[in-house]
Amino acid sequence: MLACLPLAADTVSGYVLDTQTEQRLVGIEVAFLVGGEEGLTEMVRRRTDEEGAFSFSGPFLTPGTTFVLVAHHEGLEYDTEPLQVGMQDQVIIEVFDGTEDDGQIRLDGHHLFLAITKAGVDVAQLVHIDNDGASTYIGRAFGDERRVFQMQVPAGSLAPQGHSGQVLRAGPTRLFTTTPLPPGRSQIAFTIQLRGDDFDGSYEHEVLYPTSRLEVFVQPTDIELPASQFEDHGEIHLHDQGYRHYRMRDLDRGRTVAIPLPYSQPLRWSLKWAMLVLVPALLAAAVALTRPAAAAPPAGATRSQCEQLIAQLADIDDRLDTADERGVFTLQQQRQQLKKQVTLLYRQLDDTTG
Repeated sequence: MLACLPLAADTVSGYVLDTQTEQRLVGIEVAFLVGGEEGLTEMVRRRTDEEGAFSFSGPFLTPGTTFVLVAHHEGLEYDTEPLQVGMQDQVIIEVFDGTEDDGQIRLDGHHLFLAITKAGVDVAQLVHIDNDGASTYIGRAFGDERRVFQMQVPAGSLAPQGHSGQVLRAGPTRLFTTTPLPPGRSQIAFTIQLRGDDFDGSYEHEVLYPTSRLEVFVQPTDIELPASQFEDHGEIHLHDQGYRHYRMRDLDRGRTVAIPLPYSQPLRWSLKWAMLVLVPALLAAAVALTRPAAAAPPAGATRSQCEQLIAQLADIDDRLDTADERGVFTLQQQRQQLKKQVTLLYRQLDDTTG
């Protein structure tokens, strides 16, 4: 969260504000990161002074330089949107108290894609998370890690892959993320695979958070789900692929939804859809179908840009496994900024094609 007010082109200054007390915070570390071809690079850190203010100056502050500020407060990171030197006066970084209470978390839309393939079932999920509270949800600590957003998957699921940041495994049927959820909306996307030999014909979806809408997309399109539970919205096409679209509304925490998927040998060999390759465009198109129309976006968003950013995110996730402490920090900042760019481009694509 930030606000910007116009400053000298060779200086970037501002302060860190606690949104609950409306007080400036003293002694908060603020990092200055500069954007480049390889992503964001941290240049320097400063602590806020006795008035909660910070100021950066130096030869790297040339007019037009893209930069990001990151405030470190109580183990959480609060980063600004990408800014440009000389385009704003003060930068106000807003921080929130952290909470482990997930009672403020609800899901506006949970998009679930289930496609029968020759090898089994490909699964993609896109989740819109609303934090309705005034505090950042930080999850619960387990040893050295903090599990924030929990996700249920069937036992035996393979190859979990995050498309909006890292997705880690907590157990046979649980995945989780580690990124805190500030007040407002966040988005998580991930994919898994189910082996055909192990699939019993029913996909079990457990509701872990109150959910306004469960949007289910199944392939092939002749799959029929029980009319007593699912609204049938008919056949649709997303990214040149046909799906049957179903919907459930107002799901309470703890509910289990059984989705029958007939799985037979002929289907294994007749369908050859690559879920993992198409997931970025697929999820974007699905959101356009299931939300109200928005105002016209700025031009210039292309699928090739999205694909390039997704590839950069995947590369960062690979590098995180072997990075040292400082490298991890830099890579995490780069990943956060790429996520924001991907989300913006997806929204532009949604509105252009919706």
